[in-house]
Amino acid sequence: MVLGLRVVRGPDWNLGNEDGGDGHLGTVVEDHGDVSVTVVWDMGSRTRCRAGKDGKCDLRILDNAPTGGTGKTGTVTGLRSYEEGLGDRNSAAVTWEKKQKTAKYRMGFEGKVDLKCKTDGEAPGYDYYKNHLPLLDILFSRQLPGQVGKIQKFTRSGDAVVVIGMDKWILNPESLVKVHDISMGDIVTVSEDSEFVKIVQEDHGGWIDEMDLVLGRAGKVVRITPKRDVVVAFGRKTWVFNPACLTPAPDEEVFEVELGTSDATQSAAGLGDALGLLLAQMLLEGAGVRVVGPKDFLQAAARGDNDMIGKILKSNPQLAQKVIDGTTAMVLASHQGHDAVVKTLLQSDAETELTDAGGNTPLLAAVVGKKVSTTTVLLDAGANVDFANQKGRTALHIASNAGEDVLVRLLIGRKCDVNPQDIVGNMPLHDAITEGHAKVIDLLVSHPSLDFRKQNKKGMNVLHWASIRNNPYAVDKILGKAKNLTDVKKEDGFTALHVAAFNNHTQVASNLIIKGNATIDIRTNEEMTPLHLAAERCYYHMIKLLLDNGAGATLKEKKGNTPLHIVLGKSTSQQTLLHLLMASSKVSSVEKVKVGCLLIQFGAKVDVHNKLQQTPIDVCQEIDVRRAVVKCAEQTKQKAAQSRRRPTSAGGENAVFSRMSMNCMECTSQEAQITYEPCKHKSHCLQCTFEFDKCPVCYRDIEKRKDQDGNTIIGTSDECSVQ
Repeated sequence: MVLGLRVVRGPDWNLGNEDGGDGHLGTVVEDHGDVSVTVVWDMGSRTRCRAGKDGKCDLRILDNAPTGGTGKTGTVTGLRSYEEGLGDRNSAAVTWEKKQKTAKYRMGFEGKVDLKCKTDGEAPGYDYYKNHLPLLDILFSRQLPGQVGKIQKFTRSGDAVVVIGMDKWILNPESLVKVHDISMGDIVTVSEDSEFVKIVQEDHGGWIDEMDLVLGRAGKVVRITPKRDVVVAFGRKTWVFNPACLTPAPDEEVFEVELGTSDATQSAAGLGDALGLLLAQMLLEGAGVRVVGPKDFLQAAARGDNDMIGKILKSNPQLAQKVIDGTTAMVLASHQGHDAVVKTLLQSDAETELTDAGGNTPLLAAVVGKKVSTTTVLLDAGANVDFANQKGRTALHIASNAGEDVLVRLLIGRKCDVNPQDIVGNMPLHDAITEGHAKVIDLLVSHPSLDFRKQNKKGMNVLHWASIRNNPYAVDKILGKAKNLTDVKKEDGFTALHVAAFNNHTQVASNLIIKGNATIDIRTNEEMTPLHLAAERCYYHMIKLLLDNGAGATLKEKKGNTPLHIVLGKSTSQQTLLHLLMASSKVSSVEKVKVGCLLIQFGAKVDVHNKLQQTPIDVCQEIDVRRAVVKCAEQTKQKAAQSRRRPTSAGGENAVFSRMSMNCMECTSQEAQITYEPCKHKSHCLQCTFEFDKCPVCYRDIEKRKDQDGNTIIGTSDECSVQ
């Protein structure tokens, strides 16, 4: 999966300038199978790099869609797919200087690189914001199979952007399996693919060979665990399955597995899996079984059979303090909310801090099970309200993540710490923000002891976190209590407004500006303002919001670039091979012109120079865009001379798209000839116009199409007529 990835040096890089210098690109050409890879750098060198080996990552992924006559010199004229259907930039078309012939060469296709970058003098590296690039960590990426996430969107190259937990991954859609909505009592079938099931079962109930019996068979859902894994019964036999293995089959007959003399179907996968499996197994098999040992004791606790618990304890009282099959009777009874059993066990000196295999106490189990009454019983018995499991998760973390405001209120009332941090540094408020639980956010934000400035391991306090998670409600509540957080910076100099601008979270940015009085032109360590960051992605509405609130359109960052430089060029260095290959976040020429005109309306200059003595027009590689922006600047200058009143932002772009001669925004090869009514924009040729119902400039519905002579065009591009 890593062959062909385009990479730059990462946080653990220790190979000097073997890559050609910071910012230079390379291509992964070999995976050695030991969490290390070989990279061929565009400047010609070849290095072996760590990709998770010994916990070190030498590389960052710059483009995760693979891009892909010795000694001769040529010019890259375009990027394309080396083989139809396999990516759109894994090869380069090169025109050779002497023969003036053009040919196609691999640049990442199947991990092969046919070209070396050649420049006059030392080529500067590509401009990018490194802290927002993922690490090339093969060890971590191997943990993805079996994880459940949500598809957020699809990229232009057809890859899926998948949110898994708090991280985003760009994956081949063919590697994804739809996870069906499954409820208690449903009939489901298990996948027939044993290798697939074995892979996705890891950390989701596990795999034992006996499961072969039910592959392709139907069973009944008897429990959904807190981790959303599914306990499926096949008669009196049960196993925990990853929901990705299951497909609803309401008309199928349940397959029954005969119980053997040895019932060893346990799996160890943490609180949710262990409890889910044990409880389902015990509830189904334990009824009516004569008590003979420790397992029967657990079964009685799971069922809530207090009479049986009492009888067993009379003859075997030490079971109250014993860990059996990775858990305890107190943990099981607490999770199920069997208060009478919990009280009986407490009277038999059961310890409130005795943990299961995952480090979970009875209190944590009760909160996972959302059992308010049992939680109260345990707290009254002296349970440690701040106990953390092996992942650093306290009862308040668990309740906040689940949105259980009644439990949160109970725990706060028992003087719990509201600022505990788990192994990734998140506090309970981080969890509530992530899941969007407004009531819990209110309870935590209003607590007088809350430490708003604590950062997680990503360097984010709760305001940064609310900004990146796009939670305007949380931003508003936090600003109401800690307005002084507004301009607090992360280690890289990013404030919450920088985070919002970079991620196009306009409502969050609006709250920060209006309620938080955010410094509109505050700088990062690279001297980037929020406007510079929004310009990197051509976020029109974010840029408009920032400009309307006084953002400086002429300010320069560390390399002397204004926002207009960034919009038009996206790079201040020569457009050599290593820059052309970096096309993962392609912005359309329409968007560039719209944003360019908007910036010009607010004072951006087309003749200002960066530190390489380049103007925004110099760095623009698209002739149509360059011509349109220059025209917009000229018209704006003329209007400004006639009136000192600042024109509306729409004026410049309307003039450009209605009066200028430009190529079609779809095919780019024909002149844009068709004018749309009522907006008057001219953005498509006759062959492309009927593929669109809305104008790509203003997004208004197209009511009429007129040719260059003002005649109305009706029909299709293949068969049309003039009125």
